[in-house]
Amino acid sequence: MDRSNVVPEFTHDWVTHHTPIWWTHLARFADRKASALEIGCYEGRATLWFLQQVLCHPDSTIDCIDPFEPYAQTGDFGLSIEQARAHFIANTSGYRDKLTLHTRRSQDVLPQLASLGRAFDFIYVDGCHLAADETLTGRGSS
Repeated sequence: MDRSNVVPEFTHDWVTHHTPIWWTHLARFADRKASALEIGCYEGRATLWFLQQVLCHPDSTIDCIDPFEPYAQTGDFGLSIEQARAHFIANTSGYRDKLTLHTRRSQDVLPQLASLGRAFDFIYVDGCHLAADETLTGRGSS
C-alpha cells in the first residue's frame, strides 16, 4: 500500500516529547511482527508514530479504541469531536491494512477483544482522563 500520499494534519502535539522514552521501550518491536492496542486516539498523532516507527513489519497491526464522543474533559482544543475523528481517518488513511478502529467505549470493546483471545505486545492508554473512566478501562483489560 502506498503511504506516501498521506499528509497528516494535526492541531496539537501531545506526542513528540514522549517519543524518546517510547522508543527506548518499543524499538525491539520494529523489526518483527507486533500488535498494539491504543485506547484514545484523537487525531491519530500517536497512532501514526507507532505505525511509522514501531509497527514497521508488514504484518504488524494496531487496534485503536475511541468512541469519538464528547466528555467532560474535552475542553476547547479547537476541534469538534467530529473534526477529530475526520482528522484521525485522514491522518491514518495510508495504514488501513494495519489498523482497526473501534468506535465504541473501551469498557465495551476490551471484553470483546478478550473473548476473541486477542493479545497485544504493547498497549497505550490515553483515553478519557476522568478517574471513573480510567478505572473502568483498567478493569476491562484484566
